[in-house]
Amino acid sequence: MSKLISFGGIGELNATFAVDEATKTAIGTNYDGAVGKAVTITGDGEVGYGESGDALFGVLQQVESDGYATVQVKGFAENVSMTDTTANKPAVGAAVCVDGSGSIVKVAEGKEGKGIVISVDDSTILL
Repeated sequence: MSKLISFGGIGELNATFAVDEATKTAIGTNYDGAVGKAVTITGDGEVGYGESGDALFGVLQQVESDGYATVQVKGFAENVSMTDTTANKPAVGAAVCVDGSGSIVKVAEGKEGKGIVISVDDSTILL
């Protein structure tokens, strides 16, 4: 699909959360590299990459060195990290969940997902 319109930012709602220890370790000091990664709720006021199959909560928009992050929790999100594994790569219209490393994957049969893929080319999802 050639990009004629942009969905990014439509209905966007962001909130600040603490980042769990495992995810902070995975991110290291590459804070910019974490932008666009998919997260789930991992604790009280805390988000992280979680485990494969966990419910998608939002998308990292900014990560700070103090262990907090801005997370988009609602609206259209573009350039979301998407698995490149053919078997798990979501198609347009697919419900998605997290893969445990910051990407989204299609939800296993019989499970529910929060996000819906609306464009694969630019990795756009509706939260």
